[in-house]
Amino acid sequence: VICIRGSFRERKTQDLFALFDGHGGRCAPNLLLNLFAKKCLRNAASYCADRLPTIIADNLARSDDMYVESALVNSFVQCHKEIAGWATKVHIFSCLLFFPQSLTVKFLFQCGTTVVLLLVIDLRRYIAVAGDSRLVLSRAGRCAFVTTAHKTSHPSERARILAANGTIEDERVNGQLSVTRAIGDADLFPYLTAEPDVYIQDADEDDDFALMASDGIWDAVTPDAAVAFVHEQLQAYSALADAEQAKHASAADFAAD
Repeated sequence: VICIRGSFRERKTQDLFALFDGHGGRCAPNLLLNLFAKKCLRNAASYCADRLPTIIADNLARSDDMYVESALVNSFVQCHKEIAGWATKVHIFSCLLFFPQSLTVKFLFQCGTTVVLLLVIDLRRYIAVAGDSRLVLSRAGRCAFVTTAHKTSHPSERARILAANGTIEDERVNGQLSVTRAIGDADLFPYLTAEPDVYIQDADEDDDFALMASDGIWDAVTPDAAVAFVHEQLQAYSALADAEQAKHASAADFAAD
């Protein structure tokens, strides 16, 4: 799910871009969806795309924009707690209805989403990442910056999980999930965490573009190759646009004659 909020918080110098890559499918069986009609139970990625920007805006307002990094971290955690809270309430209710617990646990506690988010405030960029979706920044035609993917192969992520008495089986947290940070997946906490890594990048006159993509891209293409491909496409589009403009200019000259 893609989320774009231009003029974020009704400020022309602020923009928010985010990519949510959900996993585990919908978060509840149809019966519970009909009873509760909560979007957070339908799809964690869609819920976060709707809710996370609002939470971030509220937290920024409370801090007067002084503590953007902590506001982003707290917002990710708060969004996770909302989803986990609803999962717990619905699970209790489903038990009272004698709904099969194996199904409710599978749906409610084993769905979540990774997040990569870019918040632009004036000439500063704040990048928050939880999971294996990544952001790449192109500067002067080259890959100048790339975020780190949160996977069990990363030494610090692996150490954190083991320190919390979690296990890593087949490169998955407790044998279930290949990412080590996400929003949702309540059954894997505290081994999993919703706290993002936050990077700060100041704007540079040589900046070209920022590229956000999920693991489906990064498992197949390197950041350098992705940047090179986008530049090739931009150059091809520019050449096509120039040719089209020249064609129209020639036609206009012919008509004038």
